[in-house]
Amino acid sequence: DVTGFNTENAVDMSSMFTDCESVTELDVSSFNTENVTNMSSMFSGCEQLTKLDVSGFDAAKVTDVGCMFGWCENLSELNLSGLNTSEVTDMKDMFKRCRKLAEIDVSGFNTEKVTDMADMFTTCVSLTELDLSNFDTSNVTNMNSMFSVCTELKKLNVSSFNTENVTIA
Repeated sequence: DVTGFNTENAVDMSSMFTDCESVTELDVSSFNTENVTNMSSMFSGCEQLTKLDVSGFDAAKVTDVGCMFGWCENLSELNLSGLNTSEVTDMKDMFKRCRKLAEIDVSGFNTEKVTDMADMFTTCVSLTELDLSNFDTSNVTNMNSMFSVCTELKKLNVSSFNTENVTIA
C-alpha cells in the first residue's frame, strides 16, 4: 500500500517500481507529481500488474517517460487521460511488451518536443488499432522499431506524421 507516500518533494520517480514482478495492484492516485521531471521506467517490469490509473499525475515538468510501462506484460487497463506530455522529449520503449493492452488512448498526448519514439509500441501484440493522428513528430529523430511485433495491429493512423528529421527508422 503506497497511498500514504508523501511525494510532494519528489523530482525523480524513474525506476520507482521497476521489476516489482509480483505486484498485481498499485494505487498511485494520491501521488503528488507536480515537481517530477523523470518518470522513465517507473513501472517497468511490473509483469503481474493488470490495471493502472495515472490520470491524476501532474506531469507538466516531466521530460522522460521512456519505458514507463515497458514490460508490464499483463497490463490490460491503462488510464492515461490528463497525462501532460508537453515537455517530454523521450518516449522510447514507453509501452514496449505491454502484451495485454488491447487499446491505448494517447489522444491527449502533446508530442511536439519528443525526439525519441524508438520501440514505443514494440510487442504490443493485443493492439488491433492505434490512432496517432494527433502526434506531432516534427522533432523526432528516432522511430526505430516503433511498431515492431505488433502482430494484431490492423488499423494504424499516422496521417499526421512528419518524418523529415527521422534519421533512424
